[in-house]
Amino acid sequence: MSVPKEDLYRLVEAMPETKVLRAKRALEKILNEDNEEFLTEDEKMAAEKGWQEYLAGKARPWAEIREELARES
Repeated sequence: MSVPKEDLYRLVEAMPETKVLRAKRALEKILNEDNEEFLTEDEKMAAEKGWQEYLAGKARPWAEIREELARES
């Protein structure tokens, strides 16, 4: 089944601004689905931030986080 790109353009134009980023990420993942190592720029930045926090000694053991989550649920 072939879908004209104009249909996609129309859908994007009709989309509320609150959903545009989610749609962009979905399309990026579809475009790059053969590349398992694909990360968006936001994901790369979040990973780098987490790595820097780890290097600075701000990491918490997984057991501690798991216990905290269990108490919250």
